[in-house]
Amino acid sequence: MTQASAFQQVPKILAWVCLFVLSLSTCARTCFAEPPTEVLPEHERVGDLKSPAEFFDFEIGSRHLRHDQVVSYLKYLSDASDRVTLVEYGKTHGQRPLATVIISSANDGDQLEILAAKRQEITQHPDRPTPSEAKLVMYMGYGVHGDEASAMNAVPLVAYHLASSLAAEVLQYLQNGIYIVDPALNPDGNDRFANWANENRGQFPSADAADREHQQPWPGGRTNYYWFDLNRDWLPTTHPESQGRLKLLHKWKPNVVLDYHEMSGSGSYFFQPGIPARNNPLTPSKNLELTRRFAAEHAKSMNAAGELFYTEESFDDFYIGKGSTYPDLHGSVGILFEQGSTRGLKLKNDRTNRHFRDAIANQVRTSLSSLAAANANRADLLDYQREFYANAIAQAAASDVTAYILKGTESRIDAAAGILNTHSITCYQPASAMRLDGITYPATEVLVVPTNQPEYTFLRSLMEPMQSFRENIFYDVSTWHLPSSMDLEYVSFSAEIPANWLANRWQVKNTVNPNELSEGAANGVGFAFAPTELGAAGLAATIQTNGGHLRVGFKTVQPDRRGPKLPRGTYYLLKQPNAENWDALCQVIAREASAMGIEVHPLSSSMTSRGPDLGSDNLVAIPKCNPLLVVGEGTRAYTAGAIWHHLDHRMRQPATLVETSRLRSVDLNSFSCIILPDGSFGGWSAAEASALKDYVRQGGTVIGVATAIKWMASNDLININTAKPKLEQKTVTSKEIPFGEASSAAALESIAGAFLMTRVDQTHPLAFGFPDGRVPVFRDHSAMYSSPSNTYQVAARYTGVEAGYVSRRNRDQLSDSVAVWAETYGSGRFIMLAENPVFR
Repeated sequence: MTQASAFQQVPKILAWVCLFVLSLSTCARTCFAEPPTEVLPEHERVGDLKSPAEFFDFEIGSRHLRHDQVVSYLKYLSDASDRVTLVEYGKTHGQRPLATVIISSANDGDQLEILAAKRQEITQHPDRPTPSEAKLVMYMGYGVHGDEASAMNAVPLVAYHLASSLAAEVLQYLQNGIYIVDPALNPDGNDRFANWANENRGQFPSADAADREHQQPWPGGRTNYYWFDLNRDWLPTTHPESQGRLKLLHKWKPNVVLDYHEMSGSGSYFFQPGIPARNNPLTPSKNLELTRRFAAEHAKSMNAAGELFYTEESFDDFYIGKGSTYPDLHGSVGILFEQGSTRGLKLKNDRTNRHFRDAIANQVRTSLSSLAAANANRADLLDYQREFYANAIAQAAASDVTAYILKGTESRIDAAAGILNTHSITCYQPASAMRLDGITYPATEVLVVPTNQPEYTFLRSLMEPMQSFRENIFYDVSTWHLPSSMDLEYVSFSAEIPANWLANRWQVKNTVNPNELSEGAANGVGFAFAPTELGAAGLAATIQTNGGHLRVGFKTVQPDRRGPKLPRGTYYLLKQPNAENWDALCQVIAREASAMGIEVHPLSSSMTSRGPDLGSDNLVAIPKCNPLLVVGEGTRAYTAGAIWHHLDHRMRQPATLVETSRLRSVDLNSFSCIILPDGSFGGWSAAEASALKDYVRQGGTVIGVATAIKWMASNDLININTAKPKLEQKTVTSKEIPFGEASSAAALESIAGAFLMTRVDQTHPLAFGFPDGRVPVFRDHSAMYSSPSNTYQVAARYTGVEAGYVSRRNRDQLSDSVAVWAETYGSGRFIMLAENPVFR
């Protein structure tokens, strides 16, 4: 090489050197970021206890932990440390264990049970002074959203710190408190995300948000097995994760509940207090004061680390069915944490250059600052909880309402009672029939919920149908009214409760004796069961899957002069055409009706006392149900999951789930109906629309739910005049609005979540099964549809707002809108449900 050519190479060599040095500096930050272990204080520790890095043989934050790995480490701590006790409180739908560790100086099993029993005295005798030796209880909940991975990945370090530290302050924490560390509130979703993240990156992870690692496929890891947002299930308790967790919480009555999350990758770090004007009005002001004390401790910790954070923005504390708000109405202090996500191992954008380890480190920091704040305020937290329950009892005594009376079918009453029981609310049923407002109700169709009980504050939030609010913009739904959600009538009772109304504390019961059914069937012609019971459709599906042929009555029938009237929609299982399988079907209906609590009426003759006889054409054969549920990209996972869960668990109906991308490759004619859940169906073209139209023309049924109706209308599946949106959410109004207020103005016109009342046509087959002409529905969108010209197509119309926030403009639009209707095409039909009928 000549001197000249060598000189010419110098810029290239320097460029490579600069690039190499730059790569080292970048690697130091992204590949070798400070491990979260460094966040733990330099305490003397128990020598023979393995740290997470020693146990896993890799540093926390270098990959995404699976749920089973975290549980295995917690089990190791439980076996190795006398401070730690592993407790399993249930299993997920995916059969993963719901396990938590209780960490304290008192971890003997018997001793813990004694301490838990003492915690109940707080609600039963809140007027008694707090004993000086009383222990603080803090529940530390991580990762209710499975793809918010820094939460669960922080747990091994937090648990190790409490189990191993010999520092005086930690020993004092353990002496004064009980710490329930719940590593993953959503194990199924967590593993869905962890597996994706770990399997879709190489040894040189990309920080680009467009990289495959950061783009998890539908439905993502946020939700549980059935694609449900478990942070919205604290109130309805539909899923086993919530049911088990609430049983644990009500056993221990924690003083503090921590709720760890992630937010978008552009965010920094958030901790409460949230937006001041959007607190639930039933939350005491002292709760906010205590929250601010915790915030001061968090701020000190985050400032020391040079980390950015914010408070009092973005997140509200209104909906009581979230993890940070539910505790506030139970004498606890709930605190939300939101870490800016990496959604992978590292993320770089115009606001941050963050490694997964950094995100985990922040979750560890605020876990430790929460321990410090809780112990610094121990006495005030203990006193506050007693004051909360003492005030609740006093407010109940001062209230004009002495009880809430719920009325409805037996299965709906039992379902509502089950929810109340999960929330530690006591309810009763009368010793005999109850007469109220001139009407006599069977004892099994009434529920008496006295207000004079410790959970009065929470009970009010379930029963009072609020429509007026201090702030009309909501992060989530504006209400969850229990009677409306269960389609129950209710009365706020103001007189003294008669003693016989409180004769029987509610408990789960069976209403049918299987032997009686079998004997009654011996010489009869069949069975009938009314559609008004919650489990009726499930029983029908079970009969069909066992080879039974059912009929449905289009008119009211009274089989026996002394027996009940069976309404339209009643299911009939007749010996003909089921003779060959009759004995087996008798056993099925006896067993399943008993398990579901459904009253079954044996039929002794084909001739009836009133209405059509059983051989009449008014009893129409029901084709075997074989539904196809469209899922995948372009559909809303929450709605699709709710429908899937309803089919699978409530109805016991086998269903086929088909991805949107595969619809054209499936033989649609082999299915009895096709369900289009809420969604945009953005990946579909005219080909899918044509396939659905052909399917309906040949006799099929397509059911469109919520915004799927828009897609159906815009693709000419249904008459545009039948399904024309009357109001689209707009960010521009006729009133001049400053730019900075535009988003708030638009939010005021949205319907974030409210119960609306509908009037149903009980003669319409789509309305069979409703006991009266009024049915509440839940709405969380603003699309509305005008009435079709053929009014007989309409099964339900809106009549008003039952509970929750709806703007005056939207109320006016609702007055002429339809909720449920059908349209025939060829030999089939399209059915439109403007709301998700199985929301949460």
